[in-house]
Amino acid sequence: VLLVADRSIQAGEEIFVNFGMRDHTDEMVVTGRLGGEGSGIFLPVPLHDANSAPKGRLLEQLRWPAEVRLLGEEVQRVRILRLAVMPPEEFSAWTVGALVAGAPIAVSRGFRT
Repeated sequence: VLLVADRSIQAGEEIFVNFGMRDHTDEMVVTGRLGGEGSGIFLPVPLHDANSAPKGRLLEQLRWPAEVRLLGEEVQRVRILRLAVMPPEEFSAWTVGALVAGAPIAVSRGFRT
């Protein structure tokens, strides 16, 4: 491990290492469980289809993070995941507008169910 400091450190001097924002991904992978109450993991959303570029621009314009959070039994930011995995035949201004507005299901599927 290499630590870089902005000043000289004397032998025996106490230092604190800031790892920045972290989640409990490592603990979940190693132990198979999340940390304490309120802990969760962040998962990046997949943007690997024909509409990846416009979906990425939408995430930026809406200021939505390109990740979902798993918090115990709850998944937060599901709208972001729904946008990321939206199939090309459903990716339209109509469906995306409904998603942004908070519609619980894809508009195009509402007529089929």
